Amino acid sequence: MKIIKASIFSLIFISCQDYTPRPKGYPRIDLPKKEYKKAQTVTCPFAFQIPKYTNLSVMDKTDAEPCWYNLNFVPFNATLHLSYKNISPEKSIEAYIEDTRELVFKHTVKAEEIEEREINNHKDVKGIFYDIKGETATSINFFVSDYQHHFLRGAFYFNSKTRIDIGQPVVYFVKRDFIHLIKSLSWE
Repeated sequence: MKIIKASIFSLIFISCQDYTPRPKGYPRIDLPKKEYKKAQTVTCPFAFQIPKYTNLSVMDKTDAEPCWYNLNFVPFNATLHLSYKNISPEKSIEAYIEDTRELVFKHTVKAEEIEEREINNHKDVKGIFYDIKGETATSINFFVSDYQHHFLRGAFYFNSKTRIDIGQPVVYFVKRDFIHLIKSLSWE
């Protein structure tokens, strides 16, 4: 009996010596295949391609204007808000660009860096792509325009609070979709 008790005590003592704490886990993110389809924007003066795993819907806010859309990234619980404006003598392209810039730079309080890249598409589509790094509400903003008649702004948001280390792989993945959307954009 003493031998059995000594063996059990030895096993317990030996098994407790090599304990290593495990790091906290992160949720698994299954990234869908990159395939695109033409967006159905009804009567709006633009056309572009969107990922097949997204849903495009008309923005349903009370203050929403015609040709404002939500591109819902269902697998990631995220949305790209698209707002279209017609350039007119009442509101110039400079005013729309400044509005976008102000909205982007409101995030400087929490942003580690705001990277600006110029967009110059072969289809008369020019603008700026803002890559906002850090624990901010939005991580990607952009605007594109022909600088004469059309202005389209996009802002990407997660629909729930997300830590940047968890959301960053998704942001990196959808960034390629936004670039494809911009490259396929044409004014009609």
